[in-house]
Amino acid sequence: MDLSLARDLDSRARALDDLTMTAADPEQVALTHVRRRGLLADLSVAAYPGGSADELERDGLVWLAGYVRAAEARAAYLVSDQRAAVGPTGDVDVSLDWFRLAAPVPPGVDPLTWLARWERILGAEPVGAGMAGFAMVREGGRWYRMEWRRDDGQRPALLRVEEGP
Repeated sequence: MDLSLARDLDSRARALDDLTMTAADPEQVALTHVRRRGLLADLSVAAYPGGSADELERDGLVWLAGYVRAAEARAAYLVSDQRAAVGPTGDVDVSLDWFRLAAPVPPGVDPLTWLARWERILGAEPVGAGMAGFAMVREGGRWYRMEWRRDDGQRPALLRVEEGP
């Protein structure tokens, strides 16, 4: 494990979370998008260095461990029977933050089926040209807020779905 690289990535991931939570103006919001793209690209090139998420966490690299766990969960989802059963999703993606930040799932609903359904809905919805946004979607007699973000700078990635007002 390249501990120096792992520490750098962990520090950048922590700083990105802090900036995301405190961004108060358009310039700071734009900076979060640029930093997220850079971090995700560097994580991809580094192939999530450092071994297992548990090892990273034991070394105090909790943000990097969270990304490793999210990447493993996302990889499993992408080849899951639940996703295959829902069918084509269009040119959309699922954000690592869906898994990393534990997007809510209604009680009694299979989490992967829920995600696949909403990924397909996002693929069918026109989204704006912005870097992030949301749509209010009525499903099963209830309103849901479906949030997306262009983590790679291009394709909308499903970020979160929660029941609306």
